[in-house]
Amino acid sequence: MIKSIFKHILVFVGLALAISSLNGCSGPSGVNNANSNANANANIVSSDDNGNSNAYSSIATADYPPLASGLASAELPLLDGTTTKLSEKKGKVLLVNIWGTWCGPCRAEMPMFMELQDRYRDKGLEVIGVNIGDGSGGSESTADIKRLVDEKKLNYTVTASTPALNKDFYNISHQGVVPQTIIVDREGRLRNAFVGGGPSISDGIRTSIDKVMSEQN
Repeated sequence: MIKSIFKHILVFVGLALAISSLNGCSGPSGVNNANSNANANANIVSSDDNGNSNAYSSIATADYPPLASGLASAELPLLDGTTTKLSEKKGKVLLVNIWGTWCGPCRAEMPMFMELQDRYRDKGLEVIGVNIGDGSGGSESTADIKRLVDEKKLNYTVTASTPALNKDFYNISHQGVVPQTIIVDREGRLRNAFVGGGPSISDGIRTSIDKVMSEQN
């Protein structure tokens, strides 16, 4: 019993929440107080006393929890009118970033995601940018999203979200801000969550992706 509890504590510590309060944009009101039981991945991320990523321990890969089924099975609208699901991408490493066109820190980290997509595309990484809407609960137009995609020449998948799905993403960290980034391994397990932007967050994302990509299938 004690051994089992200790193992789960290690898993909680191993999943990193890197918070940068000065480098994020507020999302829809009310999401910060989302019901902690609404998502199977709530309360599974943590940080050290300085808010730095500490996920790179020797925890057994199998001990990481699966991405919550609501997120995994949700239909994400693509810009061409079709849809995709995270659950359909098992076997790939997923870097899922939630963002808005109005969010400066979101725009600032896009070149890093493009770099990672180019570096690891042939090794099974898929970067997915999920647009969370206009920041007040409404949707951004497909035309506005496409305009930014073309402006930035984004080389990765871009989808839209819904208010309900936004809450599922926010429930992972209990932080109603963007950008947020989660990393899912080839078996569909949640490996890391990052909130905010800036150099320290970018370094943590790169380190986490390098680690997960180096693991065997």
